[in-house]
Amino acid sequence: MTGRLVHTGQVLIDLVMQVPALPPVGGDMLALSTVEYVGGGFNVMAAAARAGATVVYAGGHGTGPRGERGARRTRC
Repeated sequence: MTGRLVHTGQVLIDLVMQVPALPPVGGDMLALSTVEYVGGGFNVMAAAARAGATVVYAGGHGTGPRGERGARRTRC
């Protein structure tokens, strides 16, 4: 693939939680563990880069720890 992708959307942090079972409808469940991954628009940009496109991130990000984590991944 050739071309260029300029992404102006959101880079999000996905929270993946392990639970022992699905809760009943309207119920609650405590997670056994939680892992954070950079996701959202980052997935689109990573796929385009793997396919050979030049990728530029032109969107914004937050200033907290998760925003900084997303910003670091878009600079790679």
